[in-house]
Amino acid sequence: MNLGSYVFRLYNRGGDREMIRKSLYIGLGAGFVLLAGCSGEDPNPEETLEDYLSSWESGDYAGMENLLTEASASAITGEELSFSDKYEELYEELGVTELDVSFTGRDFEEEEVDLGELEEITYPVQVGMETVIGSFDYDTDVTLLKEEGEDGEEWRIDWKAGHLFMGMQAFSDSVEVTTEAPDTRGQIFAGNGESLAVNGTYMSIGFVFQDIEDLDAEAEELSDIIGLDEERILELVAGYEENPEWHAPVMNVPNGHAFIDEVLEAQIPGVLVREYTGREYGYGSLTAHLTGHLAIATADFLEKNDWPGYHGNSYYGRRGLENAYEETLRGKVGSQVNIVDGEGNQREVLQRTEAENGEDLFLTIDMELQEKLHDAMGDEMGAGVVMDPVSGEVLAMVSKPDYNPGELYLRTTSIEEEQTLNRYNFRFSPGSVFKPLTAAIGLEEGTLDPEEQFTITGEQWQPEGSDWGNHQITRVNDDVDIVDLEAGMKYSDNIYFAMQALEIGEEKMEAWTERFGFGGNYPFEYPIYVSNLSNEGLGNSALLADTGYGQGEVQMNPVHLASLYTMFVNEGSIVQPVLFQDEDPAYFSESVISEETASTVLDSMVAVVEDPNGTAYRSNPGHSRSLAGKTGTAEIKDSQDDVDGDRIGWYASVDVEERDLLLVMMVEGAGSGEVVDKVNEFWASLE
Repeated sequence: MNLGSYVFRLYNRGGDREMIRKSLYIGLGAGFVLLAGCSGEDPNPEETLEDYLSSWESGDYAGMENLLTEASASAITGEELSFSDKYEELYEELGVTELDVSFTGRDFEEEEVDLGELEEITYPVQVGMETVIGSFDYDTDVTLLKEEGEDGEEWRIDWKAGHLFMGMQAFSDSVEVTTEAPDTRGQIFAGNGESLAVNGTYMSIGFVFQDIEDLDAEAEELSDIIGLDEERILELVAGYEENPEWHAPVMNVPNGHAFIDEVLEAQIPGVLVREYTGREYGYGSLTAHLTGHLAIATADFLEKNDWPGYHGNSYYGRRGLENAYEETLRGKVGSQVNIVDGEGNQREVLQRTEAENGEDLFLTIDMELQEKLHDAMGDEMGAGVVMDPVSGEVLAMVSKPDYNPGELYLRTTSIEEEQTLNRYNFRFSPGSVFKPLTAAIGLEEGTLDPEEQFTITGEQWQPEGSDWGNHQITRVNDDVDIVDLEAGMKYSDNIYFAMQALEIGEEKMEAWTERFGFGGNYPFEYPIYVSNLSNEGLGNSALLADTGYGQGEVQMNPVHLASLYTMFVNEGSIVQPVLFQDEDPAYFSESVISEETASTVLDSMVAVVEDPNGTAYRSNPGHSRSLAGKTGTAEIKDSQDDVDGDRIGWYASVDVEERDLLLVMMVEGAGSGEVVDKVNEFWASLE
């Protein structure tokens, strides 16, 4: 072994090369310097390859180009795009988000390869690429050639089109991506298969020019029926005069719309009512907020949504389930990735994915109950939810005022924003329907004794020695002086529950309501706002007291409230609300309170309905159901002195014998007494 070969092998074993060089210099002195200066070191191709791949990964395409052989660089000269521009343009079009290139090095010493004699070497390089059209993993060969440079021999890259993207054979090649939208949008069905939002038909009222006798007169007659200005009608049909046999749409309407029969009965010569395929909302306003509706994609929508299936004539879910499950309902776009040559001829199909139609949604909604709840609420502004308190199935959800989703989809007419507001999606001040929760917490913590009687006198109260100033707790029945849990519940005594909240304390009240799902993501397939106990904690004792009877800053969602009431008929377990048929029944929180606590609270709620002094008692409710319930009237005021504040009336009730239905109804601008009558109307309609 001579000194020169020994130094070379040390240099190529890896590790800290600079350290190896320095160690040899110190140990051998000037003799080493003389020998190294005479012999030189042969260039290592892997150093060049590492630089090339590093530049490729980092997007330094100019750095890549600087490492090409003269022949490779010369071949690219004169192309329409420069080397760097070609890479940048292609990777931008593909939406490359991740790029990983690697190779396996060789042990030249072990292979006894003389780098001085080596003129050409090829490495298999592994390429991994994440793009907007999918993942691509492929191997490409990178060949290095030894060329004479300014400082002697050096390794250069023999560039091939495969380094740019898999399947490419020439610099002028490009990637072509074609997409195919799904044929069919998923549909929405109710519990017994009723069609709520399906791919059906609609009717279009319009003109056929070849049948027109007097356009102005006929436009005027049509205007009187459909309420659209005559001038607007003439504008809509003007472009169809050159194709007199075509149908010129004026107004699209859902099937069964009143305009259809009126127009047909008028027998206007040039007017034709024609059927087209489209989205059909068979139950109209009955399920408007549940289904939502489709809307045509606007320029702003297309700019914010890059799903390749959207285009200028696309429809997307605008509200309700149509919106919440847009990705499920719309399906998946099919795509094909091709390599094409400079003339646009296909070289190779790299990848093909078939389009997938949207999936259908099957709901637990009982349309008979949905209609009865809808009718019971009348024209009031509010929301109602019917649940099976044992299985958790949501059987009806109604929000008022409502609208016809088919008319919004077809743009038959415009409606007020208030009509589209989904109230069972929002949260509201619960008022006294919160009191059973306070009672349950107090019983569990041992701070509430259901038999303990409090002497409460007068209409208003605040704790002795408090710093509340003018803030007072006000109750309605100031003629009741002795109050225990049952009395507090049936009379809905605010002072009693304010006292109980203060006994529970801030920390325990917050901890328990968190266990009840406040402030977190409550599991439900339909998006709802999360119930909140307070804005910034219950550190203020007056706020804690107000919270105990459902005022203060408490905000509750109607679906969440209905779900929480299930614990009183399920031996202390809260049932998770379910909207889809394929979801199995489950507990949100099993045995969150004891069976004894649940029974005690339930008994007090029975008194609310059955005791003649109860706030929900009616001598003739119109039905024979055995109910437990709780009323509530939330007052929305800027201050206690405000006499013009709004009210929100609530009534939650559950059949304690059948345990088949639980109903929560909320009406804005009403007291709880009015809501009780509406709820009784619903129960009566079942008999």
